[in-house]
Amino acid sequence: TSASILTRFRQHVMGASLLSLSPELVCRVIKDLPIEDARNLLSSCRQIQSNGKYAFDEKCFHVLPVKLESQNLRTAKDIIKKEQFRFVRKIFIRLDRVHVPLYLERPQEIARHGLYKILKRGLHPSTKCDTIIIDYGPETEENEYRHHIKAVAWAIKKTSSRQEVNSFKAQIQNITVPSCRGLIKFGRSFLHQVHSIEVKVNSLDQDFDPLYKVLSLATNLRELSIRNDESEFLDSDVISELIGLNSELESLRLSGFEISREQLQDAIFLVEPYIKNINLQRMMFVDGFSSFINYISTLSLDEVFLEDIWERDFEGGECAIQDPMSYL
Repeated sequence: TSASILTRFRQHVMGASLLSLSPELVCRVIKDLPIEDARNLLSSCRQIQSNGKYAFDEKCFHVLPVKLESQNLRTAKDIIKKEQFRFVRKIFIRLDRVHVPLYLERPQEIARHGLYKILKRGLHPSTKCDTIIIDYGPETEENEYRHHIKAVAWAIKKTSSRQEVNSFKAQIQNITVPSCRGLIKFGRSFLHQVHSIEVKVNSLDQDFDPLYKVLSLATNLRELSIRNDESEFLDSDVISELIGLNSELESLRLSGFEISREQLQDAIFLVEPYIKNINLQRMMFVDGFSSFINYISTLSLDEVFLEDIWERDFEGGECAIQDPMSYL
């Protein structure tokens, strides 16, 4: 995701001088960001701007951002007609708030047919585009999602019914548990193509059935991220059941939970033959951090990332683990 790309880039920057970063590295990162995110990154530092501007000069971005309003849809359609579209690998659909509400019939029709034309052309076999990303914007109200999803689901179903389109992987970003009800409307065939899901949970979530349903239907899911953005840690009882729904999971990211080694082991047990990447951020271990380290040392992992890790002792005292990556 664009957020994870930015995070990794900042981690790289923290460990090295900006002057040591080559234009090639900066450009590679920027090309994998939606254009507006790339501009934000460039504006964050003059040195980054100097090195990264070549990505704009080359006009070979890998991600085409699409927003469900008429002007943005027209812009996206213009881009896919141009030569530089041959570099695009992903179509990034942002479910942000739009100026004209999509519950109105005419804007809904424009959004449906406009997105369909973009997907039909973007996924044409003559292109290298093979990924659709659906990002749930943070400012969009829950009832607005219904109308966004109605338009996106219609466009994707119509595109998928055509024979002359590339097979594609789908990535879902920033979805909430209640919003999973709308995602089910995309249908079984679409969810079968979902490769990655990033879900936000909070203390108000009581009914996890919509998320269970989505994960059960996402039979080719390989990457799962579950995060809690609230200040307090959430209990992780539900995590093991969620992870166990996708036995071939390769990448797991958790953030904002308190968890025991036993809970985490139970969660990972069913995916042990396949899991290659574990990313834990802002986590509280309730039975000692070292027991977790002992456990993951028995797994065949390609990558482990640990940040903002805490542990609670038997007397209830809490302390931060200094440099948790050094324990690996």
